[in-house]
Amino acid sequence: MEKYKKSLIDSCIKLAILSALLIVVFLIFGTTLVIPSLPQMGYSNKDMISMTGGGVIGFVAVEIYGIVSWLHTIKNPQKLNAMYIKTNDERELLIQQKTGFSTFVIVVYLLLMAAVISSRINSEICFTLFVVIIAMMVIYGASNLYYRKKF
Repeated sequence: MEKYKKSLIDSCIKLAILSALLIVVFLIFGTTLVIPSLPQMGYSNKDMISMTGGGVIGFVAVEIYGIVSWLHTIKNPQKLNAMYIKTNDERELLIQQKTGFSTFVIVVYLLLMAAVISSRINSEICFTLFVVIIAMMVIYGASNLYYRKKF
């Protein structure tokens, strides 16, 4: 159980680091605090800062809630044991694998449809969507190779 507790703590640390990185990226590129004259693309700078700021704050708030709940679970042996059982349940693992892959495929197809539609409106958006799709495929392939070698 100590090994599982340590893995939860490590996950909390990783999520905290990623959340902090997201905030730093937002402060550097999403606001005018660091780079005062970012080019505008049809929206007022205030609108874009509000939209991205709300998304970042909402996402980080959910992450903080998750971290705090995990830390409370670590302190309670009964909750920790229940979480351990649920996490290592073969049925749960299979469900996570199936939903993860099907979600990936659906998102790629939706992005491809959005790229095709946007090609008639704005080529920059189309190229950006294709770059996102390619990045997703590369990340998926790299993680697939990693886990095939690891297990």
